[in-house]
Amino acid sequence: MRFRVEDVQETGRTMLLRHKVEVEDPDGRYEVLLDSGSRSQRLVSLLKRTRREI
Repeated sequence: MRFRVEDVQETGRTMLLRHKVEVEDPDGRYEVLLDSGSRSQRLVSLLKRTRREI
């Protein structure tokens, strides 16, 4: 399984910064959008640390 994390800017009234996680495995490729909340921040931090270790 491979994944990539990047920040995306939402266009609209709130202009919230969100995170996009792209996951690819033998079954296909998926995109997950996460909001800018604290739980999402912790998950993104974990994924970025894990990616560096692989």
